[in-house]
Amino acid sequence: MWPQVDCSPPGNIAVKVDQFRQDLGGYILLSPQQVAGNAAIRGIALRTSAMSGSGPGEWRPMNNSYGAVWDLSGLYQPPFDVRITDSQGNLLVASNAIPSAAPGLYPTNIQLPTASKPAAAGAPAESPPPASPLPTAAAPVAPATLPPGVQAAATQPQQQCIPDAYTFLQGVSGLSQFLQLADTAGLTPFLKNPNVVSTLFVPVNSAFQALPPGVLINPDNPRQLQSVLLTNVALGKYPKSSFLVPTMRVQGSDSTNSSRPSVSIDDLNGTSLKVQPSQDAQQLQVTSPGSSAQSLLPDITTCNSVIHVMDKVLLP
Repeated sequence: MWPQVDCSPPGNIAVKVDQFRQDLGGYILLSPQQVAGNAAIRGIALRTSAMSGSGPGEWRPMNNSYGAVWDLSGLYQPPFDVRITDSQGNLLVASNAIPSAAPGLYPTNIQLPTASKPAAAGAPAESPPPASPLPTAAAPVAPATLPPGVQAAATQPQQQCIPDAYTFLQGVSGLSQFLQLADTAGLTPFLKNPNVVSTLFVPVNSAFQALPPGVLINPDNPRQLQSVLLTNVALGKYPKSSFLVPTMRVQGSDSTNSSRPSVSIDDLNGTSLKVQPSQDAQQLQVTSPGSSAQSLLPDITTCNSVIHVMDKVLLP
């Protein structure tokens, strides 16, 4: 019997699409490349990405044609999310992994763990480049504050609900950076879609300006911007009240020192966010794999979404 080798490729998994046919019911043939670890891939599934503007579809398992090659018939329109499971029970999801209806090699932000580099299922195994950490406490960056006009826009009387997140953000100059970057990353159809129910953790403009060069735009990783923005978006409506669970009291302490437990939700980048309300239940502390942020103004609602204005950018 040949021994299993613990492979450690230099980057993340890439999806190689060899065939993509949209006529005659649709057909796709693909294979994962640069897969780490020594476990066998047990399943690959596709679904329509939320980036399509019609919301995420149902997962459809692919057929293992031979070796590392997988196919699926009866296809729908891209973009597609890709879900990979292996024989050791790891499960990874790459959002918008196949963005277009064309053969090619599509890099992702996911990777299976190795003996020397364990990784949580569903989380990117590769960290952001060392040159792009969050600013440290010593950095000369002023703390973010709620921009003028946001509070007024959020509390302006409406005869009917605001149709979608895009419509609200378009009218608030202090949140314009998120909207501009979303347009660059191809997220505009998602934000405009009235049928997609979502929660957005929208950083103020100064939060983006405080990031070091290379965090948002990386020539070596054209999908980095999209990965960052999707970390700040979750499917489903999560107002502040949805995170209010009974407070946890430390034995021997009084109620003023009690803390509220965090609640985990999945972002659209395939990772987990931990959300913890403040003790007075007025604000939210949100932690992503790469950073944490505090809400400046939670619970701005539109017909199909909840927007929490944040002081920092959540990073993958």
